[in-house]
Order: sequence, then structure tokens, then C-alpha cells
Amino acid sequence: MTTTPSRSRTALILAAAGLAALASPATAGDPPLSTGFSYQGLLTNQGQPVEGPVFFRFTLWDSENGGGQLAPDQQGEITLDKGLLNTTLDFGVDPFNSERSWLQIEFDAPNDGQNFITLPRQQIAATPYALQTRGIYLDGEGEMFIYSENIARVDEQISIKNRDGQMILKTRGPNGPKDAISIDRGEFIFFDDDEDANVVIQNRGRVGIGTNNPQDELHVSGTVRAQAVRLTGGADIAEPFDVTYAGHIVPGMVVAIDPAVPGGLRVADAAYDATVAGIISGAGGINAGMTLAQEGTLADGEHPVALTGRVWCLVDADANGAVKAGDMLTTSSSAGHAMKATDRDLAFGSTIGKAMTTLESGKGHVLVLVNLQ
Repeated sequence: MTTTPSRSRTALILAAAGLAALASPATAGDPPLSTGFSYQGLLTNQGQPVEGPVFFRFTLWDSENGGGQLAPDQQGEITLDKGLLNTTLDFGVDPFNSERSWLQIEFDAPNDGQNFITLPRQQIAATPYALQTRGIYLDGEGEMFIYSENIARVDEQISIKNRDGQMILKTRGPNGPKDAISIDRGEFIFFDDDEDANVVIQNRGRVGIGTNNPQDELHVSGTVRAQAVRLTGGADIAEPFDVTYAGHIVPGMVVAIDPAVPGGLRVADAAYDATVAGIISGAGGINAGMTLAQEGTLADGEHPVALTGRVWCLVDADANGAVKAGDMLTTSSSAGHAMKATDRDLAFGSTIGKAMTTLESGKGHVLVLVNLQ
């Protein structure tokens, strides 16, 4: 280049500038998209395109005049053909955080590093499709932030992070960002204001409310308020008890209070037992609809005992005659079996409930509406 351009006679006309990463979507097998963007312009001197090598220096600023530099210099020699400048600039992703930025271009036509000419700064503008991503910021570690234009990134409103395969959704609170939702290999965790697990949905089908380690399909730790509840998994209300018996304990057995074990029961084996407590739930395929318990206390145990509702009960029809629907039932001398209550005086305080089906003779199951009295 034989002529040294001057400020008054030199022009760099922007032909095209845009984020290269937005030019086309990546497909399988493509290398990762870079953070650089293409810059094209036309350098003229006295209206004529500049030819040959020119040393350029590109800098990024937070203001049209003065201000602070946002990223290290990008500089080097570029050979112009008919004045055309075509290069790729890469300032990383940190400067582009929804705040305005300006590109400053300096060039040294003699290439001696002593006679730089500075052109007016140009504001970096979003491409039409990039306008849809305003307020979304992706940093170099793959963390994505979503925030409004008048809130600095450090006070992000929402951020999505990837921690060892776990996606964290954070929200901005009065004391800064905090975890709101975690998704980890199909498990969802919703956090409260103190970042404690509030609701957990596990990938094995368990839901915990107020606990991050649900032990059942629905595990609620805390107070439940409901307008109406319909239970379709069973037909009785039960409590779990530890039951003492020398033989094999099975659903349908009648049980009574065990004075030797605080909070425990035993299999009933005497007629008209005033300590009768209920029937072990689960016989005949009818499970407990609701089980009331408190783990780690005396109000817990191995066997669900129906205190009210409909359950199948073991009955000895030979102990005190055939059982008809509507008969009151009490304990019998057959271990774990009920019988028809015929003595009204003895039945008071030892009645299990009323029969809803019939058993003419022998031992078998009778559907009982449990009603202790």
C-alpha cells in the first residue's frame, strides 16, 4: 500500500455483521459451534478500495464513547482484496449479556504499529432471530441464565445449571439466587424458600411432600387439609400393631389388647373378650384404605389392624351357631376367630362388629362391618 490513509479520507463501510453461531443449526457429527462472529466491511481511501495487507485492532466497549473495555483486543494483519475486509472476531460469550456493546476498529496502513487510525465505534446489533433470545445468556461452562434487561446477570431471575447430569432451575430471591427445581435422571425436586426439599417426584413412582425420601407411592410429612377425600385402594381404616402369637399370623384374625406389651396386641383366643381391638386387615383381597401410624413410636407396628370399615374376618360358625347377615360378632375360643354373639350382656364391650355375609357351619371368612362396642 503506497498511500497512507487519513481520518478524513478513509471510510470503513459495514457490509455485514452477525453471530456466526446463529447462521445455521448444528447437526449430528458437526463440530461444536464457536463463540466467534463474522465481520465484513469495505475500507476505502479517497473513494477507492484499499488493497494489500493492513494491520487491524478490534476492541469491544460498553459505551459509544469512553467507558470500559469488555474483552481483550483482537488484532492482526488482514490482506484486503478490493477493499473487502472479511474476518471472524471472538470476544467469548461473557460480554454479550443483554447489555449494549460497541465495536471499535483501529487500523495501521503502514503496518508499523505507530500510526493507528480509530474509526467511530459501531454498536453491536442483534440479528432478527437473535432478538427472540434477549434476556437469555449462556456462559462458557454451559450455565444458562434468564433475566430481564434491567437486572444484572449476577442477580439473575432464573438460571439453569447442569451439575453432573443434574439440571438445576434457580430463581432470584431477596438474598440472591437459590435452587427452585432440580431434575436428576427423571427425579424432580421442588425446593421451598429455605432450599429444603418440599416436593419430590421419584422416577420409581414415589411422591414425597415435606420429605425428600418418600417410602410409599405418596408420602406426606406434615399436615394435610382436604375438602373431600376418596380412597379407592381399600375399605377400612387401620393402624399398624405388633401382634403376639405363637403360631402363624394371617389377615382376618381377630386380635385383642396385650397387657404384657405396651401398645401391642395378641391373637384373641377367649369367648367374649372385652379387650378385643379389631381384625387384621387384608383378607380376601380387601386392603386397608387408610393406615394411621407414627414411625419410631408405640403407634407403629407390623400388622394393619382394621378399627372401622369392611374387612373379611375368620369366623367359627360351630362355636355359637350359624352366622347370618346382621348378626353381632364377638371373639371365640378358637384362636383368631370370631363367633356369633348371643349373650347381650357379655357382648357389651366385646363386640367386633356386624356380619354382612353368611356362614352356616365350620370355619371360614365372613365380611364384617367393624364397629367396636
